[in-house]
Amino acid sequence: MRIDKLFVVGALFVGALSLASCSDDDDYTPGAAAGANDVTFQSYSNPVMAKTATTFNVVLNRHTTSGTLTVPVEKVSVPEGWTVPENVDFAAGDSLATLTVTPSSDMKLNSDYDFVIRIPESYTNSYKKNNGEVNTYKVEVVKEDYETVATGTYDEEFFTGTQWPVTIEYSPALDVYRIKNLFESIDGVSGYNFFFKWNKETGDKQEFEMVNSDGSEASKVQAGFSYQTYGMVSYAWAAETNDESKYVDDVNKNTFGGYLSASKMFVLVWNHSVSAGSFGAGTDFIRDVKFVNN
Repeated sequence: MRIDKLFVVGALFVGALSLASCSDDDDYTPGAAAGANDVTFQSYSNPVMAKTATTFNVVLNRHTTSGTLTVPVEKVSVPEGWTVPENVDFAAGDSLATLTVTPSSDMKLNSDYDFVIRIPESYTNSYKKNNGEVNTYKVEVVKEDYETVATGTYDEEFFTGTQWPVTIEYSPALDVYRIKNLFESIDGVSGYNFFFKWNKETGDKQEFEMVNSDGSEASKVQAGFSYQTYGMVSYAWAAETNDESKYVDDVNKNTFGGYLSASKMFVLVWNHSVSAGSFGAGTDFIRDVKFVNN
């Protein structure tokens, strides 16, 4: 009987110590309360400004639309000379509000600028995440001078045997051509662009090469799609010559790369590879090329 009483008393004593320990824990911090207005950014995509644009907009939304609302804007990382308003205002009944940002007048063309702003968590919902940062707008802003110069049909013969329309753009500032999201039609993945330089000459005077976005020589780039279980496909320029007289027929089509003026098509010779190794060289085409000024 005495042993039982001692056991009960001891248990109560330990429990009391546990409760005291929890209540005295100075490191405990309650979770942040969710904001009643649930303000978030409408999009987290990188803004692309036209050559003549002087501003770009950041759109915010809210779930509670009654009354007006002024939301402070915190500048986390803003390029020098850029103007960002201190607040963004929601009108009564509106779910959207626009923040207009003005970059500096000396903003360079085709250069990425890191831009990060955020809204206080008291105005949003800290438990609802978008890309891990519901209250933070973290992007790269670019002003481009690319203009459409041609259209055509991409003929992918190595992996899928399918075709899709493409638009060819040109940047005078970089002297670079671009096809945005070249292989998006295969896997639906965007953001993988094809850049090239071309002197628009014919015959043995033609010069054509694959480059990076800044115009520098590119050895290998990712295509943006995966092949079976092998992972992401990469491609490298594999043509031996830009002289269109060397392109005789499909037998030696892996030798020439560039523009065939007589056929109005680009011949693109790739060396396809994955992390495990190379698939070898193969040729794709941009057929039925139509230049906008011709």
